[in-house]
Amino acid sequence: MHGFVKNIETIAVNNHDFRHVLYTAKHCQLVVMALKPQEEIGAKCIN
Repeated sequence: MHGFVKNIETIAVNNHDFRHVLYTAKHCQLVVMALKPQEEIGAKCIN
């Protein structure tokens, strides 16, 4: 079984990218984001 085995807290704290993909699997994706105060990521509708 594959997976993501790293310290996600350290990665998140050190992330300065708006969106950084850490891991992609067949039906999921692990992403960290760095948002400024009051910044929103927006919404995406999937039908």
